[in-house]
Amino acid sequence: ITDESTGVSFWLTELITPIVAGRSPLIFIFLICLIAAVMTALSNNVATAAIFVPIVYALGEVSGANSAALIICLMNACNIGLATPPASAPASLIHADTKWITGKTAIVDGVIYTVANIILILVMLYPLTGLLL
Repeated sequence: ITDESTGVSFWLTELITPIVAGRSPLIFIFLICLIAAVMTALSNNVATAAIFVPIVYALGEVSGANSAALIICLMNACNIGLATPPASAPASLIHADTKWITGKTAIVDGVIYTVANIILILVMLYPLTGLLL
């Protein structure tokens, strides 16, 4: 997907650039984190990160945002998957023990955890990485 010969990175860059051009980087970070969190809930977090890192780097270069800070935020968003079993190993363990927590409760709590983490990424992580990098 991220190989230049496929054209996917170029296509996504062309698709997203008008949305983020001239706007606050927080909108871009919110979109990245939201997409990564949803993808992580449906697939493995490592696979999601491997797919999105080169794309986010290219989009960061085009939008003028700090690419390293964007990737740090992306990596955090990829690691917050607890809503569904395929998201991560801890999520699988949580969903496997139905005596301790029901499936519905695990999903609701996972979604709340994901939303809270995206807010923390926007409010704390991106500004701090911008100061440090």
